[in-house]
Amino acid sequence: MEEFGFPIDSEYIEAQSLFDDDPESSPKEVIVWTESDDDIRLWMQVFVDNEEYTFTFFPASKFRTADGVASNGCSRLIKLCDTKNIIPGKQNIVCLDSDFKFIAQQSADYNGRDYAVPHFYWTCVHSKEHIFLDCNLVDDIVSHSTCTPSAKLAQRTNDIYSAIANQIYSPMSSLIFLMSLNFNKLTDETEGFKTQFRDCLSILLRLKKGVFNCATCEIWSSFIVAAQELDGVMAQYIAAINKTANLSSFRQRLTDVGVTANNIHFFIRGHDWEPVVKHITKCYLDFLQEKKFQEIKISSNQIDKDIQAARNRTPKFEQALLSIKPRVDSFPFFQKTLREARSIYGSKS
Repeated sequence: MEEFGFPIDSEYIEAQSLFDDDPESSPKEVIVWTESDDDIRLWMQVFVDNEEYTFTFFPASKFRTADGVASNGCSRLIKLCDTKNIIPGKQNIVCLDSDFKFIAQQSADYNGRDYAVPHFYWTCVHSKEHIFLDCNLVDDIVSHSTCTPSAKLAQRTNDIYSAIANQIYSPMSSLIFLMSLNFNKLTDETEGFKTQFRDCLSILLRLKKGVFNCATCEIWSSFIVAAQELDGVMAQYIAAINKTANLSSFRQRLTDVGVTANNIHFFIRGHDWEPVVKHITKCYLDFLQEKKFQEIKISSNQIDKDIQAARNRTPKFEQALLSIKPRVDSFPFFQKTLREARSIYGSKS
């Protein structure tokens, strides 16, 4: 479809349905705006054609404004709505990554915009990457691609996620609290803490091929030290601005909505989380593949040929991720959005 260059609202979409052969019995079309093409992979699992509705998905770049700009992203879609280029309605909806909005708004000190807007649907977790990298899905890919039963995997993704979450809970909750104080324009201090947090997480990108083991991994120890140091620095800063009690209140509010030391990783920036998960998984996959190659070297009469055959039969992790449907039905926090969407647009039969 060509790009739009004029305001789009539900009335326009409803008017288009009059050209159907049987407008009374035909499903109503709903335009679903997403941040990018990649986001469509997520939201098409939520909004599924049925006897009442049919869904057409468009990334933000499909809309070209008078200045000739056509781009993607959350800010782009929000701006298109603010300027009335896209007018949300029941047949014209907007689907977005929550980024830090959901979790920051749990703070009583939050001073940003209210994003609880009708006909907007949010991931609640930071971004789609978390749903794409669901721990069970990752384990299933590893199991299937290496012909290893899931129960026999020496590395379980959920255990890794929980371990990371436990280590980052204190510094990350402090960081998000500080973000809530000046959400629309962060202070230089908070921007600095964000950078330090990313640097801390990126330490895990130094992990080597093998089975991830917190007890024996030097890189993991370095990660813990960095997280603790950052936590201490932020605690001092929060005390200096007389907000320690406010932080405690914020953490209680997080508990009230289900955010804990076991799952706060869902609110790490998606572009920071994705490379870490992919790297840790690749380290394990490379270990399993090397183990397979060693077995071939011991038993094969045509080693090079058999190793190449084994390599050809093993899909790349990123390719496997792109070819599998995201699992949305039981994903934490996203369930709220799923229930709301399906109550309105789900099949009634």
